[in-house]
Amino acid sequence: LNLTLHSYIKLLAAESKKLMLEQCYFPELDEPFATALREAVTHAIEQYQPIGIIGAGSVMRGEGHATSDLDLFVIFEADYRQIEHKFFNGVPCQLFCNPPQRVLRYFVEERGRLNNGPTTAHMLSSGVVILDRDPRIAEIREEAKKALELSPKPNENMLQLMRYHAVSAVENALDVHQSDPDMAMLEICNALPAMLHYYFLKQGKYVPRHKDTIQQVRQLDPDLADLIHQLFVADEASRAELLLQIADQTLEVRRFFEYIWRDDDV
Repeated sequence: LNLTLHSYIKLLAAESKKLMLEQCYFPELDEPFATALREAVTHAIEQYQPIGIIGAGSVMRGEGHATSDLDLFVIFEADYRQIEHKFFNGVPCQLFCNPPQRVLRYFVEERGRLNNGPTTAHMLSSGVVILDRDPRIAEIREEAKKALELSPKPNENMLQLMRYHAVSAVENALDVHQSDPDMAMLEICNALPAMLHYYFLKQGKYVPRHKDTIQQVRQLDPDLADLIHQLFVADEASRAELLLQIADQTLEVRRFFEYIWRDDDV
């Protein structure tokens, strides 16, 4: 009897898996991504019995290259969330696995954070729906689109602290630019992202993905993008002045400035 029951349960699981795979939409992708996507989706179905799967990123847009990975947002009924990093057909894949109620909280949290912006909303609104077994998937995607229409809402207190750290990074670079040019360049590489993150948020823009930063700067302020390019190709003697010019345009201050940071959560 136990063997029969066990066999019956396995049969039901196999049938459920088969049915879900038949409900999936697989976009046309080049190899190795096409096979990797099918294997990743099969794994997600076996592990999570999801109500929805959404694929996002460059691979899903047909822009994948040799080092690209697969991003799958897996929505399932559970009382926990989980991230899996796993290879499928030699392709690195990230599975972001969340219950539906947790997904909606991301939209609120990401609007207030200082870095990376509304990554979840981007994934869910612009991604490819691979599996949709529940009306909540469409509702979640609609909420994601609404979230993208909102401007970031960073805490002003934390924004000023962010500005302070950016100025400190500029000062660190200036402190060593004559005595240790290599260290100065390293400090410049720390200062630039800090300045640009503050700049984006003050402009009412979300901080873009790190690898999209310069492209977004070009669209927002071509002159600033030109200064950054000049900084990277400049000789050692010119770097300090170029860094200060970038500070002028992003932070509106070059050195130490007066402000009060207060936190009532003690």
